[in-house]
Amino acid sequence: MLPISLVVIAKNEAHIIGQTLAALRPVVAELLVADTGSTDDTVAVAAANGARIISLPWQGFGWCKQQAALAASYDWVLALDADEVPDEALIMALQQIDLNAIDTVYRCRFLSYVGQQLLLHGEWKPFYKVRLFNRRHCNWNDAAVHESIVLPTGTRQATLSGHILHYSSRSLREYADKMNAYAHHMAAKYHAAGKRPSFFKLYTYYPILFFQTWILKGGFRDGRLGYACAKIVAQYGMLKYHLLAEMRKGQL
Repeated sequence: MLPISLVVIAKNEAHIIGQTLAALRPVVAELLVADTGSTDDTVAVAAANGARIISLPWQGFGWCKQQAALAASYDWVLALDADEVPDEALIMALQQIDLNAIDTVYRCRFLSYVGQQLLLHGEWKPFYKVRLFNRRHCNWNDAAVHESIVLPTGTRQATLSGHILHYSSRSLREYADKMNAYAHHMAAKYHAAGKRPSFFKLYTYYPILFFQTWILKGGFRDGRLGYACAKIVAQYGMLKYHLLAEMRKGQL
């Protein structure tokens, strides 16, 4: 077993969290699930897969991930979302890294799915994120949404082979609902920072963002689903600024 804690924050992820935990159970020394208020069988599924469960109040993605990492039993933390399943190549790569180099963080390559369809273009083309780090060297920031790991000066980055398979949504409707929720989170973040919505963001952002996603970034190559997802992304981009305008008027 590698002296690594898999750390997952979760809420109502019973349908997928078992796959994520089962994939890493033979490899890492600890499975830690920080539940933020599930009302389905997430906790039961996690426990059945050998995870240690803690409960956290929801205070945004960054804060919850930060606190969950601090609660882990091991300094090396593999931070995944409940819907992120490592493939075999990535699991093999984990077993070959040097865990003595605590100032090195490891990036993972993501492949994104909506339902059972892999999306390879637009906003969903393969991308990289740091997901393995030593908490003595770094940790998450406390951003409510679009959180990231704060990397001190001198941090070295390495890229692991393999992929994280990101099953972001079970359906197009779920994807749309998730993006609407993110729009509310981002509007609240902007409002707290004192940002103002510009005329451009309110009235021209939607068609420009759709054109960028669907045409310039090649979303059309993903067919009908790519088209629908491009519209949802454009809707998200516009909605967060209209929500911000409502918040500034005191109507939300």
